[in-house]
Amino acid sequence: RDSVDTACRRLTASWVRDKAASDPESTPLCEFFESFDRAASAGDLASFMPPGVYTLADLRSLGRERRICPYFLARQMVKYANVVVYSYQYLLDPKVASIVSREMQKECVVVFDEAHNIDNVCIEALSVSVRKQTLEGAERNLRRISQEIDRFKATDANRLRAEYNRLVDGLAQRGNLPISDAWLANPSLPDDILKEAVPGNIRKAEHFLAVLKRLVRFLDGRLETENVENEMPVSFVASIHSQAGIDQRMLRFCYDRLHSLLLTLEITDTDEFMHIQTICDFATLIGTYSRGFSIIIEPYDDRMPEVRDPVIQVSSLLYKIVVQFLQAAASMC
Repeated sequence: RDSVDTACRRLTASWVRDKAASDPESTPLCEFFESFDRAASAGDLASFMPPGVYTLADLRSLGRERRICPYFLARQMVKYANVVVYSYQYLLDPKVASIVSREMQKECVVVFDEAHNIDNVCIEALSVSVRKQTLEGAERNLRRISQEIDRFKATDANRLRAEYNRLVDGLAQRGNLPISDAWLANPSLPDDILKEAVPGNIRKAEHFLAVLKRLVRFLDGRLETENVENEMPVSFVASIHSQAGIDQRMLRFCYDRLHSLLLTLEITDTDEFMHIQTICDFATLIGTYSRGFSIIIEPYDDRMPEVRDPVIQVSSLLYKIVVQFLQAAASMC
């Protein structure tokens, strides 16, 4: 999925389309998305999708026939549908739900099939694993981002200054992004936090990278343990603060700060940055929630106990507790 998202972003990102407007010969665009955008701007999307029942295959056929992007069309038309059938993740995973399901009416009736799987889906949605490979990939990502920052400083420093000013006003002041620039949403930040100014010590791009480098080094050190360790977020965050100089508020904003930076640097191959995104996802979860999560460090894989393969896992307990309570309540009805 990540590679498909990247291929799509290379043809539809707002800065790519801006470049194509001035240099159409050397900048390819997606004709299907351009058709969608024209129809959306004209308020004419409904004419592309007559009333009916559509499977995924039907949507693909419709897109080919009408030369319009079926993905973006379906995302916009879902709010007009009477019945929508989709995977649990589109509703339960906050990162995905904010993109796909936010247009759903509040009066919707939600029916879960195979509801006994809900707790596992919820736990997985707010769980993150960090391994040695993750940290090595994150270090490569940070080197690449540093190079991009240097390039922008030399060619378009105003973009970095404009981003800094936006972050002073708070993440919510970024405005509505074009649909083609939409990102998986923050897994945890409440709306009131989004109105806060981003901490001053991570507003500048190079300062933010320095923080992430210290965080990666800290996590690498924690993976050196020979024993299974289990911590709650409060003590783990305290260790990060004392050993790496990163406080809870800085951790809390990592995911969205990275998102902002990658957009500012006009990076389209986002699949190559999954490792540093995982680190920032991890940081935001432990920086936001002091309860409802457990951090487990395991030096060996249970399947191959003789092979060292350390992992740090932050796992949601809150969802499981809530879901089990709801299931127990439902069984009493």
